[in-house]
Amino acid sequence: MRPTEKTQRWLEFLFLYVAVPVLVTYCIPPGVAIPVLWGGALFAWGLLKLKPLVEEPLLLKGEAQIPARKALTGILLRFVIGAALLTALLLLIHPGQLLEFPRTNPKLWGLVFLGYPALSVFPQVIIYRCLFIRRYSSLFASKRAAWVIGALVFAWAHLAFRNPVALLFPFIGGFLFIRTYRQTRSIALNVLEHSLYGCFLFTIGWGNYFLYGTQALLAR
Repeated sequence: MRPTEKTQRWLEFLFLYVAVPVLVTYCIPPGVAIPVLWGGALFAWGLLKLKPLVEEPLLLKGEAQIPARKALTGILLRFVIGAALLTALLLLIHPGQLLEFPRTNPKLWGLVFLGYPALSVFPQVIIYRCLFIRRYSSLFASKRAAWVIGALVFAWAHLAFRNPVALLFPFIGGFLFIRTYRQTRSIALNVLEHSLYGCFLFTIGWGNYFLYGTQALLAR
């Protein structure tokens, strides 16, 4: 990678993954968050299509691609374990929140459940898996460093929720989702896995931590 190309990628990386979440948190109304996310996804898609990489992305080097059926089995098994742990943690810390969202606001819950994969998850997959892995992972010194940074910037993208749960859970999820993309190169499987966890969080009782700009609606 030429020095000028590396500098350009660093500037893109810092703007897209560090500066934009800060701007969304402190300068942009909540109602504009989804259009901004989609704007970022279109920007990401443009970079992937207009500036194809010559070198192999670091996080994909030497990574054997596994069959979709085998990957799907792994995704579902991990989700069952993760869902059980998330439910147990909720019952331990906030038992009164169990199924609070569908119980107290079923219409909004239904809209979130149906709209979340397409409106929120898909653009996040483009930005935080496809683009990050293929264009920016090679900026870092090792696969492990790139993997950690990928999880960190995905967590940082949730800064606007302004609570530690909304940073911690995506950080953990970031490791899982990047691993799935590394193993499958599949946008569809990544959208599926991300949606499973997101919809489950909204349903089981963690939704209050992840509903940017809709907390007032929950109180109705």
